[in-house]
Amino acid sequence: LAAVLLILIGIGALPALAVEVTRGPYLQSGTPDSMVVRWRTDLPTDSRVIYGNKLSLLTEVVHDSLITTEHEVLLDGLIAGAPHSYAIGTGTEILAGPDPQHLFLTPPAHGTRQATRVWILGDSGYGTPDAMAVRDAYYAYAAGYYTDVWLMLGDNAMPDGTDEQYQATMFDIYGAMLRQ
Repeated sequence: LAAVLLILIGIGALPALAVEVTRGPYLQSGTPDSMVVRWRTDLPTDSRVIYGNKLSLLTEVVHDSLITTEHEVLLDGLIAGAPHSYAIGTGTEILAGPDPQHLFLTPPAHGTRQATRVWILGDSGYGTPDAMAVRDAYYAYAAGYYTDVWLMLGDNAMPDGTDEQYQATMFDIYGAMLRQ
């Protein structure tokens, strides 16, 4: 043990490894006043989301000191029906965002009547060029308009629904939609 300590003292501080996001970020469980932000990293780290109502003014921070590769952070106290910009990272670095791609709208307050854009998609789970053509056609059709609801009907990661199949057929293809 003493020899190991002497070797470590002689080396000095070890260089920090670069952390990479391997999945996400993606959003879940949106309500008028909350949103769950999730992402996966290649190395275990803590989790931090900075956010705010303006891209240039991210004033709120949620930090979770739990060391993990599967990050899940609840943002609450959000304003209903409002845009929120965000960035994800660790306690010491930003890994993704803030930029126009890392923005979401919270649902409106319960009982609010307004136009709602819904994209309903099914049987896209083979990640074929046809699935990408459907995605691209929707993005072209909806250009400039926010999609309020994205409903996936099933067969999202074929043929077996493995983690690798979800990565290839969902997260790699629909990353832009999942971020918002």
